[in-house]
Amino acid sequence: MRGQASTELTIILIVGAIALLALFSTYTGFATAYAGGHEAQKARVVVDDLADAAASVRSMAVGARQKVFISMPASVQNITIGNNVVLLTLLSPGGNHTVYRSLGFNLTGNLSSKESSYWVYVESKKGYVDIYPEP
Repeated sequence: MRGQASTELTIILIVGAIALLALFSTYTGFATAYAGGHEAQKARVVVDDLADAAASVRSMAVGARQKVFISMPASVQNITIGNNVVLLTLLSPGGNHTVYRSLGFNLTGNLSSKESSYWVYVESKKGYVDIYPEP
């Protein structure tokens, strides 16, 4: 009798541990997905702010300049500003993810992909828009 009770208790504890492990695994997956989504959302804000400023100065005269404050997310692996695209490549748990915006005019620029917040100038030049960090 005593042996059967201890066997049943052991089985109940093992089943409970498996259930807890499954819950923990599911929670970890959701937390990782949420963090990746949050980083992508921050990257979208950076891309949209830069693209909106570029479109704004482009509609003005050559030499028009706008100052934009950006906060580069931690997961940014690379930022490309060229041709007619502003593109951020994010390193996420499921692989690389890109956030970009295409514009109808040429862009040039060189920004750091390191996590930080800083001011950026967006300036209309003859035939293109230049995006560069505040000196």
